[in-house]
Amino acid sequence: MVVLLAAMNQFILQPDQFGNVEKLEMAGMALSLSKLNLTVDGIVLKIKRLLSEESFKKNAERLQFIAKMNILLRDWIVVNTRIGFIRRNYIDAYGAFIIILLALVGGFGYVYLKLLIPLYKIQRLY
Repeated sequence: MVVLLAAMNQFILQPDQFGNVEKLEMAGMALSLSKLNLTVDGIVLKIKRLLSEESFKKNAERLQFIAKMNILLRDWIVVNTRIGFIRRNYIDAYGAFIIILLALVGGFGYVYLKLLIPLYKIQRLY
């Protein structure tokens, strides 16, 4: 529990972690600290509450079990079912290759039509 509070303190002090703190609070695993109202008494009160209330421990154990099951299920599920149809069949790579190929063919065709054909016609006249 103390580790959770320490991690939560780190969350609240970094501006991009407010969403994580809210998720932990909604799961019943943490208490948030405000940077604006940060006092020693408030921190001590929240530490005591985290250590004394049984609901925080039960919620942490519940979430730990869910995380373990998620890892186990993720190992059982084949990777091909977790990625999308386009990435699984390399359609994005083939599409990029075709676009580059068409750009090159079009570029060389344009050069051929605009430069080489008029030169050929000039040489034919002589």
